[in-house]
Parts: sequence; structure tokens; C-alpha cells
Amino acid sequence: MAWFPRYGKRRDNIRCKQPTCKGIQAGAVFAIVEEAILNGLEEIIGEFEFEEGSTNNTRIEAEIAQYENQLKQKRSHLATLQEQKDTLHELLEQKVYDVETFIERSKVVNEKIKNLNENINHLEVKLHEAREKQNKQNNYAPRVKRVLEEYRATDDIDKKNRLLKSVIEKATYRRKPEWKDSLDHFEIHIYPLI
Repeated sequence: MAWFPRYGKRRDNIRCKQPTCKGIQAGAVFAIVEEAILNGLEEIIGEFEFEEGSTNNTRIEAEIAQYENQLKQKRSHLATLQEQKDTLHELLEQKVYDVETFIERSKVVNEKIKNLNENINHLEVKLHEAREKQNKQNNYAPRVKRVLEEYRATDDIDKKNRLLKSVIEKATYRRKPEWKDSLDHFEIHIYPLI
């Protein structure tokens, strides 16, 4: 989509500049689309603020504590298995175990170590994701508020563009040609840059 400034009494438009859009994607008044995007950002702020004060934030904190506790237990168990593996070698060296018994026991311990390492890796990923989610919740809403304040305080188009790009990955616009009943009949979907 591109901005097409109009001069005089006509309002600026936004429309697809690709020839393939002709007849498929109708344009709209820029100010109406701009306001829809700003309202969408305010809704996102509201969702984040609601989640921050709700049980969702408490749930994330509980998840983080649970993952940390599970990781501590798994790492402790892994240390025990490593000691068992060392003991197996000692028992072989002291000839308490024959080679066949050592190999059999060693396979069992190595399999447990392998499974435990996979579980630890999985928990570390989950813990990282939960911490990222918590961080995003705590930082994204204030950042968007600041952007909206600066956006409304300036008339510089380039600055407005930079501000929106700092909090929005992309925004999709859809207005079918048959939606000619009103200028504000379109769909906007915002993808936040979290």
C-alpha cells in the first residue's frame, strides 16, 4: 500500500500501487486508515495492560518458577547419573563387573543421561519462552504508549513512519471493491513488533 497525497479539497488516499491490485483491492482515505491503525495499537496496549494486572501475568510467573524448579531437579538427577557412570568405570577397573555387565549397565545409564539431557533442553526452551513473554508484556505497552504520544505530537511524516515501524512488524489492509457502502469499510490487521 502506498500513500497518495491529494491537494485542495480532496483527502489523501492509501491504495495498492501494483497493477495486479486494480479491481481487486480498493483504496481508502488515508486519515481513516491511519486512525484505524492507531486505534488498533491502543487496543493492543489495553490487552497487554489487562494481562499485566490479571491472573495471566501470575500464571506466567508460576510457569517460570515451575520450569526453574524442574530444571534444578533434572540437573541434580543428571549429576547423580554422571556419578553412577563414573562408578561403573571404577567397578570395571576393580573387576567387580565383567565387561559384559559393564556394557549392559553403561548402555542403561547412557540412555537415561541422553533422555534427561533432552528433557533439560526442552525445559530450557520453555523457560526462555516464558521469560520472553513476561519481558514483552512488561515492556511493550509502555513503548507503544510513548510511540502514540510522539506520533500525535508531530507532523513530520518520516518521523511518524519510523515511530510506527518501531512497534509494528507489518499491518495488512483489505478493502474489497464491493465494500463501497462507506469509506471506513475495510479490515486492518496489525502484527506487533514485540
